[in-house]
Amino acid sequence: MSQKNLNKKLKHLFKSLGIKKNDKIIIHSNIAGLSQYYKGSKNTSCNIFISFLKKYIGKKGIIIIPTYNYQFTKHKRLDLKKAKSEVGFFSNYLLIKNWKKRTLDPVFSHIIFGKIMNFNLKNINTEAFGKDSAFNFFTKEKFKIICFCCSTDRITFLHYIEYLLKAPYRYIKNFNGIFVNHNSKIKINYKYNVGKKNYDYSLKEEKINKLIDQKNFIKKHFGRFECYSVSCIYLYNAVKRKLKINKNFLIV
Repeated sequence: MSQKNLNKKLKHLFKSLGIKKNDKIIIHSNIAGLSQYYKGSKNTSCNIFISFLKKYIGKKGIIIIPTYNYQFTKHKRLDLKKAKSEVGFFSNYLLIKNWKKRTLDPVFSHIIFGKIMNFNLKNINTEAFGKDSAFNFFTKEKFKIICFCCSTDRITFLHYIEYLLKAPYRYIKNFNGIFVNHNSKIKINYKYNVGKKNYDYSLKEEKINKLIDQKNFIKKHFGRFECYSVSCIYLYNAVKRKLKINKNFLIV
């Protein structure tokens, strides 16, 4: 299938997911979904995808892609320029030319396309899900989350909700280390809401999908894959209601 037809497929998908021009979106992705309709290289597919997203969202919208790297918690050091994303090929493809657009977070960094307000891009975030984190910004600015050809248990915003609502199977752990940005080496203490060892604290996809209402939380097929969109505000409120009944709703 040609690039033109792939763009047509993507446009139909994003429209059906309720994504509009000027929206603010976070995208978790699996680019294997693109290979169903385009047989070019992975790099070319990624270029088509990001070009489509920029055109579809427009100059007044915002596109955010996770570029998470968990090595700081193990080795106590992270170089923002050199550290690869551990959450997919697409994010690493984007980092090659856009690493300077990466937010200053030793674990949960993101690449940002678009003009943003009310978020400080120059300060190092030292609390994974704190008030200065990107996740807090997503809520205040009414972002939508997209899972492109990947499951809903990839939604990291759910860990932010666990933090806010004090999920009993997680606790705050401090990690001391060095954060390298350009030529600056800065000692930081990073607070991260980690899971307790005596729990299986992995998110359960079937529980998350119970929140789908096809209005605020939408599921659509894209070839043999499933895609989802959900507003951050709806997700927070829906999970909050469930956690009031069962504190372990997301993990059992």
